[in-house]
Amino acid sequence: MKLLLAVAFQILFGTLYSTAAVPCLGSYKVAVNESEPLYFRDPKAKKYIGVSQDLIDELSLRTTCKFTTLPLNRTRLISEMKSFRVDFIIVTVKNPVFDSIAKFISMETVSRAAFLSTESKGKHQTFSDLLKDTHLRFVVLPALSIFFTKEELERLTKERRFITAPSIQSAYDIIARTPNTVVVQADWIHRYFISSRNLSPQKYTLLVDPPKDFEIGIYYRGNISNPNDITAISQALRDFVADGTWKKIKDKYANYPGTK
Repeated sequence: MKLLLAVAFQILFGTLYSTAAVPCLGSYKVAVNESEPLYFRDPKAKKYIGVSQDLIDELSLRTTCKFTTLPLNRTRLISEMKSFRVDFIIVTVKNPVFDSIAKFISMETVSRAAFLSTESKGKHQTFSDLLKDTHLRFVVLPALSIFFTKEELERLTKERRFITAPSIQSAYDIIARTPNTVVVQADWIHRYFISSRNLSPQKYTLLVDPPKDFEIGIYYRGNISNPNDITAISQALRDFVADGTWKKIKDKYANYPGTK
């Protein structure tokens, strides 16, 4: 009797789960930024993991589309999308460069936070103070600088206050060895490096710019042949955020154990 009940339970709820996937027909190449904590190889797990990979796994569960992960550096993300060799770029901040080559689906709006030495924070009370201090330089990734307004980008570029790092993790390495430098990211990315690199709270800290002025989401190429797939993926993303899964993934990596 118990066996029959178990089989019936599996059939009922297995069927319900499978039919919950939103119908979606296409097979898509999904570009991910090959940087921690978005997409990286965990030496302990001996596989590639990260926030972007977790999101792709969720989309595979929540829709019937097929997704293939394509890890790329920031510069190639742009060229590959322009040439239509990738279909999606995921977990990125809305920005004018990507806006010019693709369409955006928003997942959430966030504040920006500056990661800097406690000594530097002692001299600055607001994000505006950081921007005004010409002795400070901001570490950014190649091709485009996110978490800055157009006016801020023009000003900081003119003042030659950007340092380019090849990956997100290398930006934090630069901070560790270069005085008067700042990394601007979402809070959960900072917390990943504080946790995984065991960065001392006596030496480093965060300065949050309270307004939620920056959107995080995914880009897709505008000439995808089946618009119904975009509708299905958009719905899956809304559900993914609404049911708390997106927050769980961010919290998972914000508290990630050391990888070194």
